[in-house]
Amino acid sequence: MSIFFAILSNLMSAMSSLVMLVLLLAGGANASPGYITMIKWMMWGILILTICCVAGSVLAMNAGRHWFATGVGFIPMVAIIVIIIVMVKFEV
Repeated sequence: MSIFFAILSNLMSAMSSLVMLVLLLAGGANASPGYITMIKWMMWGILILTICCVAGSVLAMNAGRHWFATGVGFIPMVAIIVIIIVMVKFEV
C-alpha cells in the first residue's frame, strides 16, 4: 500500500507542477521584460525541483523506502502551494 502512495505523490507533484507552469505562462502575457525574466527563473526552478524530487523518490522506491519516497514526492507540491500563497498575498 505504501508504494501506491509513493507513486500517487509523484503524480500529484508532476500535475501540480504542470498547472503552475501554465499559470506562470498565462500570467506573463502582457508583462514587462523584468517580470518575464522572473517568470522564466521561477519556471526553471519549479522544473528542476520537480525533476530532482521525482528522481529522488524513484531511487527511494527502488531502495524499498516507500514512505520516504512519498515524502520526497510531495516536496514540489508543497513548494508550489507556498509559491501560490506568496504570490496571492503580495499580488506579484
